[in-house]
Amino acid sequence: MTSFFFSFQGTFHVHEKLSAINEFVTENLVDESTVFYLCTVSGRLTSEDEGKSLLELKLVPATVLIFVPDEIVEGGSSLQDRSYLKPEVLALLQPV
Repeated sequence: MTSFFFSFQGTFHVHEKLSAINEFVTENLVDESTVFYLCTVSGRLTSEDEGKSLLELKLVPATVLIFVPDEIVEGGSSLQDRSYLKPEVLALLQPV
C-alpha cells in the first residue's frame, strides 16, 4: 500500500510569523498559486493568524501542522489524485 502522507519539516524562530511558514510551504509546492490551509490538532489556522508569531499562536517549542489544499476542503479531489510538492522535495521525503 502506498503512503500519501509525509513528514515535511522546517525549523523556525519563536518570533517568526505564521506567514513565514506559509511562505516555506508555498516555495515547495509544484504550483505556488495553490490555495491551502494549515491546521493543528485543535483546528485550522486562519488569515487572521498570519501576522501572529509562533509564540503567540502557542506553536512552540514544537508542533505538527497539517497541509490541507483548498480543493480538498471544497470537495474537489483527494490527496491521492496529485502531488503538491515539487519533485526535488519529494525525492528527499520519507513516507510515514
